[in-house]
Amino acid sequence: MSDDSEYINKDASQSADADERRQIRHRRHVKEQVVSTFILLLFIGIVAFGVFMLVSAIIRYIPRNLFSGGTAAVADTAAATESSVQESLPPVTLEAPETESSVGETQVDYLEEVVGGYLADMTLEDKVSGLFIVTPEQLTGASRAQKAGDLTKEALSKYRVGGFLYSEGNVSDREQLTALISDTSSMSEYPLFFFVEEEGGKHSPVSSKLSDVTDPGVPGEIGASGDAEQALNAGRSMGSYLKELGFNMDIAPVADLATENAGSENRERTYGSDTAQTSEMVTSVINGLQTEGLGACVKYFPGEGEFLGKDSSSVIEKTREEIESTDLLPFEAAVNCGVSAVMISNMRYSAFDKGEVPASLSKEVMNDLLRQKLGFSGLIVTGDLSDKAISREMGSGDAAVAALKAGADLIMTPKNFEEAYNAVLEAVKSGDIKEESVDESLDRIYRIKCGFEMSGLEK
Repeated sequence: MSDDSEYINKDASQSADADERRQIRHRRHVKEQVVSTFILLLFIGIVAFGVFMLVSAIIRYIPRNLFSGGTAAVADTAAATESSVQESLPPVTLEAPETESSVGETQVDYLEEVVGGYLADMTLEDKVSGLFIVTPEQLTGASRAQKAGDLTKEALSKYRVGGFLYSEGNVSDREQLTALISDTSSMSEYPLFFFVEEEGGKHSPVSSKLSDVTDPGVPGEIGASGDAEQALNAGRSMGSYLKELGFNMDIAPVADLATENAGSENRERTYGSDTAQTSEMVTSVINGLQTEGLGACVKYFPGEGEFLGKDSSSVIEKTREEIESTDLLPFEAAVNCGVSAVMISNMRYSAFDKGEVPASLSKEVMNDLLRQKLGFSGLIVTGDLSDKAISREMGSGDAAVAALKAGADLIMTPKNFEEAYNAVLEAVKSGDIKEESVDESLDRIYRIKCGFEMSGLEK
């Protein structure tokens, strides 16, 4: 009996030891599973965070490429410029504009969807209004506009213009100017262009009025230095403070060539007489402006030379070959580097339309030369249509209609806005101007405006 009890106790002890070992193995297995699961979750978290950062980087990069409305080379060219300056190599390398496929089909589709959404909601009256850039005084009838109030709100509800051009008279101080632009934007049903002609030097209505803004430099002096990095920095400086104030388009730089007969004002506003150096300076300024989020509008196509700033009723007596081999080259460089807009000269050129039509009203200049020969797909902006060279020859209505039929997208400050608007509206209704042509211009306009919105630059 005693031996059997001892055997039973021993067997029970062995069984208990086995159970304990199984429990230990089970706990170890559970612990290993927990650790494995934790490591797997940590790995998944790291991968998810990496994907999130990559997508965020792509989203931040894409709007800058969409910004130029059909030529996406600006950001890449600017980056190459900055790098090459730091390495003491030529600071601007002109490249052919990238195609939309290089931006990505998804982003292009989204841009087209946004642009199409705006155009689909527009009445014919809205479409026609959107082709005009006016001063706030032209729209409201005020003698000098430095704030946006009931007059602006009422006028914008009647005429949904494409945007405004501000000058020195609209600028008092930083707070006032910022409020003027912001309030005007909030009163508009559609995104607006806010233009200024900030060239640097004397022709700088913003830096000349705001004490806390440093003048970016005189173009003539920058050109004389031969240092493209100065031009790039000037563009960045202007782009930075203008964007901060609310502007989104700068009618600059001047791409005209100085000549031996050029006056002092001409030499101050241009970057020199050498075509290669001027091209390099002009593209550097454009890159500086546009990489800071501001559209550049290069001027005065196809080049005024020694006539810059003089009576624009003069006829420039040059052959087409002379123009294409010299004056046109800085503009061609601007187009190739992705400039957003080109402003047309009001001069007459013997090489085009027998010198009888101002370039701002010339199909040979805007369509044949700029669109077809240079392949420009951005905005074509007329010169100031209140200029005597235009207004003393024809009424505001006739001039606006002629400019659009010749290939312009935006009508800049006609002498009588309402007359010009009514004439264009009637021309579209009668079929003299095809509505499809108006839609094409608005598509180009809103590709740039929507680029501002997607970059967080508008409203």
